[in-house]
Amino acid sequence: MALSEIALQLKILLFDLHNVYTRTDNSIGEVMKQSFNKVNCVLAAERAKVFISQQQVDRLAPKPDDTILAEVISTKQDYLDEFHQQFQFTDARVLINYSPILVDDKEYPYHIIMKLTSASNMNGYALYAYENKPEFSKKIINEIQQITDQHYENVCNHFLNQFIRDRNQILFQLSASLHSIYDTVDVLKRVYHSIKLLYPNFEYRFLMSHEYDDTSMPIYAMEYLDNEFSGTKAFMNSELQIDRLQEDNITVLYAPLTGRQGVYGVIEVRIPRIIDLTKEDIEFINQTSKMIGRAVERTTLYQSSTQLITDLQHINDATRDLNRNLEQEEISETLKKHIMDSCSAEEVGIILLENELQANRKYMITEESTNYFKFSRAHKFIDYLYDRLQNNPEPILSGNFKVDDLLVPFNSVMVIPMLDSERMFGMIIIAHEMPYYFSFEKYKFVQSFVQNAALAFANSMLKEKLRQTAITDYLTQLYMRNHLDKEIDKHMNDDKGGAFILLDVDDFKQVNDTFGHYVGDRVLIQIANSLRRTLNENEIAARWGGEEFAVYLPYSNEKYAYEIAENIKTVIRESTEPKVTVSIGIATWSQNNPSIEELFIKADEALYEAKETGKNKIIVNY
Repeated sequence: MALSEIALQLKILLFDLHNVYTRTDNSIGEVMKQSFNKVNCVLAAERAKVFISQQQVDRLAPKPDDTILAEVISTKQDYLDEFHQQFQFTDARVLINYSPILVDDKEYPYHIIMKLTSASNMNGYALYAYENKPEFSKKIINEIQQITDQHYENVCNHFLNQFIRDRNQILFQLSASLHSIYDTVDVLKRVYHSIKLLYPNFEYRFLMSHEYDDTSMPIYAMEYLDNEFSGTKAFMNSELQIDRLQEDNITVLYAPLTGRQGVYGVIEVRIPRIIDLTKEDIEFINQTSKMIGRAVERTTLYQSSTQLITDLQHINDATRDLNRNLEQEEISETLKKHIMDSCSAEEVGIILLENELQANRKYMITEESTNYFKFSRAHKFIDYLYDRLQNNPEPILSGNFKVDDLLVPFNSVMVIPMLDSERMFGMIIIAHEMPYYFSFEKYKFVQSFVQNAALAFANSMLKEKLRQTAITDYLTQLYMRNHLDKEIDKHMNDDKGGAFILLDVDDFKQVNDTFGHYVGDRVLIQIANSLRRTLNENEIAARWGGEEFAVYLPYSNEKYAYEIAENIKTVIRESTEPKVTVSIGIATWSQNNPSIEELFIKADEALYEAKETGKNKIIVNY
């Protein structure tokens, strides 16, 4: 058969095949198989195979029929490298090799290699292997190569265009569907399933700027601290990053999910081979990631606005609850409840700093704080925060809380100082065991809420201060007589007994005349301090008037009252300057003696007797 007839017959066969596969739903593997079978009808080889890269197969057959592809197409890189080397220094499009070659585990003594090219860079090689030496002229082989090459380009263009159409259709449907979704996780789910249709053999992860509670999806929090991580670089620089891991034969893409207002995360794509991206690939990835980023931005802003409305309503409700009363215990309980409800915290500590009159204690842990803060093991933690905020009263937000030589059972910690005119009077500690548990948005919400609580606390403290001022002696800072009268009257109604001590400074007029009234006032203050040091928190001291003081001891008998009086007398003598002594009268009551007037009269009589019989004495009026 003449060359022209062979060429014509081959063109007809391939043209007929072209009409078939462009009008039916044939796979790339089936078309390649039929195409090279028809070429092989002319070349009569024992084995025919096409060698192209895996990256090109992915473009032509994203959902391949692996059995047919393996039969007709090989992606082995060592063969591709060898063929490329053979054609590197020649203009020939065909090479006839009279040397053995291994194809599908069988060695053939002779083979023909045809170079295949296309305008879309789908370059490859057609291999025909023989047991016996092929008897074809170079002219015939070259003609067949040209026909095969043209057909190969038509096939590649057809399936590439088909893939692009399918890809664009999927992306169009994805883009349209995302506009009706108002939840970020739902957006990522839709995106994940769509890209899995395009490239089912790739692996995908979403590295997001926020945490999402959905274990069914590969969604992870961005690793901000690792600046060498390509995902972090993509997020920070808003640029596509590509890692080619030669030892693992993996290419990893990190495409930033960019909206109009910022970057919301990164999509990580793991491709199980080393690839080189074309400009078209990069443009497609960038456009797709921007589409996803804008969808995430829209849902994020929607959810943020919804959450903001909820938070504002929460703050409004909480503020109303806080302003409903001005008692510190109720404020603390309300504050704890709203923080627990809004943050799902494990522990909440409400710490109030002590004033200058209670300098022996730096702070007070309120009873409304959760259990952890009521144990002594919490004190080192609170001490550290107290010292840190004293030096710099700035809020703290940490998702990985670590301090050298300090064992704290929490990773996530929020600490909000409570301020009154730039003075810190307390702090709120919120903690959870899980790392990075509290979002920045939740931190800002709690900060706003605590500001309202701080105002309520400040008002409560002001009210308490005014109340204390009304019942406190200005000079000595002890209670005044009217308050002591009320406390004793209340105890006599509720209790079964107690003791009343009345003391008077001996020769106080002489102190004033000798040293002046300023020194006299200082002595009265020293006596008041002595009483505070001697009594416990349930025992009440008051300035009775002038240089007279009174002490009430609830639940006490004569013996205990006398011991306390002895201590008072000794401490006053040793701690005053100039030194003074006191005369003391004691009266007790029981259920048989409930009259407060009789109690006062008995103590006054005992005091008078102590003064008249030598001073610096203790007399008990039984």
